[in-house]
Amino acid sequence: MKILTYLPRSIDTTLITITALLLFTLPLPETIALRNALLLTGSILGAIQLSKLKTFANKRFASCIFALLLLLAWVLLHFFFIGQNRLEQLYELKNEWFRSFTAAIVGISTGTVLVLSERASREKYTRLLIIGLSGTTIIYLTRYAFEIIKASQLLFDFYFIPYREKPALVVFCSMFFIAMLLKIDTSPHKSRLKLVIPVLLAALAPIVFFLSNTKNGFLSILASLISLIVINRHELKNIEKGRNQNLFIAIAIAPIVIAVAFHFVSNPAWKYIFSDIKVAIDIENYSTWKNRLANPMPVNEYGIKVHGSTYDRVAWATAGIALIKENPYGHGLINHSFGALAKQKWSDFYEPNGKNRGATHSGWIDLTLGIGVPGILLIFSLFLISYPLNEKIPFWDKYIKIASPVLFLIFLTTEVCSDHYLNFLFLYLGICTGLLTKRNAE
Repeated sequence: MKILTYLPRSIDTTLITITALLLFTLPLPETIALRNALLLTGSILGAIQLSKLKTFANKRFASCIFALLLLLAWVLLHFFFIGQNRLEQLYELKNEWFRSFTAAIVGISTGTVLVLSERASREKYTRLLIIGLSGTTIIYLTRYAFEIIKASQLLFDFYFIPYREKPALVVFCSMFFIAMLLKIDTSPHKSRLKLVIPVLLAALAPIVFFLSNTKNGFLSILASLISLIVINRHELKNIEKGRNQNLFIAIAIAPIVIAVAFHFVSNPAWKYIFSDIKVAIDIENYSTWKNRLANPMPVNEYGIKVHGSTYDRVAWATAGIALIKENPYGHGLINHSFGALAKQKWSDFYEPNGKNRGATHSGWIDLTLGIGVPGILLIFSLFLISYPLNEKIPFWDKYIKIASPVLFLIFLTTEVCSDHYLNFLFLYLGICTGLLTKRNAE
């Protein structure tokens, strides 16, 4: 099957620029108007582009499109016939779901542009998208430097300003770290000098995670390094092939590995994590997860008080899984289905204040409680169908092979179920889908 029509290059560049701007600004507070404008413009241009494709490129591309359409149908079906809070569901349908599905259109068209473009244009577009991925890292560190200058001293309790929560750093800094990791790994000229910049930029992610005290960030770095080793395992078997270059790359990223190792050794949350998990999963005998104010924090088998973050997340996840078994079709809300269902099951459950009222802090569990098992399986199918990718575009092929499992892990361990995180998830899965496009029939 041949793709018979190409968009004018100026429109291609506009689409890539819109995607880069979305990646750069997506988690920034008070940018919803900009996000809406970019998504609306990008989805219109993307729809025009996709309408020019005379046929689906291949079965995998078509399967992803079909899965997205089924997911949209399921969300609408859920709203009309299954959901338990029609008013809030309508709000989410008009806002978060609308933005997420328009983000998917932008992503699909972006991936298609990357495949259909000539090599020189693709490299330019890739640079633009990497700049977009760098946004959160650059903005955070720039603001941190400003705070240091203003305070005239080093600050180590800065956390996540100007972002409202740590997950923004975990998701977007991790995605940029993977891009820099691949720039190190796929350096075409094998020039040591040309590796210096991506090595320094890759080192920014662990710095951000250290300054913000983000355990999940270091976990994502570790997962990225392991994924890179796994996909490069066939090259590692050939000892003679690029021995000196591989040695230099290993030495270059060694400080990052050491920083990650130091974090795991020095952070007390990791020392007793398995003992803390053992206590946390026993939600019947320990009730602190229901209400911290009314119940003391339990101690682990070593007589040490469990780490609060570990205990809360594991206990809430355990309770969330129990609720999924009882409510396989979901409650209907993205933001706080867990809180609503937990109050129905446990009368002494204290529903926290704020937008994410009663979240498990696991994106996948919260999303499953919202849209049910059928909905989450459709999202998982998009990950599976679009992996592995398109070896004719090696950078993006490797990027998706690393980013998909890392992003899946982040959504498992981090509170990323709503707002810009859901928008980013659909943008990312859309790009994966678009990258399945082929120039010619296989």
